[in-house]
Amino acid sequence: RRKGRVLIEVDITHGFDVMDVHNQKSLRGVAAQGLLDGIRFGTPCSSFSRARERGSGPPPLRSDDFPAGLPNLRPADLAKVNVGNVCCRVTMSLAQIGLKHRVPGTIENPCASRIFHMPSVIQFRRSPLVYDINFDCCVYGDRWRKRTKLVAWLVDVRHLNVLCSSVGGICDFTGQAHVSLQG
Repeated sequence: RRKGRVLIEVDITHGFDVMDVHNQKSLRGVAAQGLLDGIRFGTPCSSFSRARERGSGPPPLRSDDFPAGLPNLRPADLAKVNVGNVCCRVTMSLAQIGLKHRVPGTIENPCASRIFHMPSVIQFRRSPLVYDINFDCCVYGDRWRKRTKLVAWLVDVRHLNVLCSSVGGICDFTGQAHVSLQG
């Protein structure tokens, strides 16, 4: 709580499942009633990640041509894709409501995430009120570089647009080697 404002974190770890249709309806109602001062989405990127394309690990779930999921996925992989698609759909529905009701916000995901290839995300980003910035997590204290994209509207976050050159895997900001993220 700061300056009379309340931050509400909507996350399954706090018992709020956005996969629940009733919870989705509640969130849309709160957003449409103008009860929010801002929104930030950290939509889970696991099924949108390109990490599955590397090495001998599990097979990819999506491609640029099939951002909503590859055809002929195994049932367990299809379930992961479906969860990601619902999370994306809820995120974009709420982002659209936020934009319509002049509620500033951001959507965060790794730069290479295939979420940015989803038609609803592409369409949203076409609005003249929406823009992207990229930043590296190491700039803000993480030990890994992890280039990240923020899709923003009605809020100025351009000051966060800072990248690390990572020459030889060494961080420009700490002088230390970046930790390599896997999977």
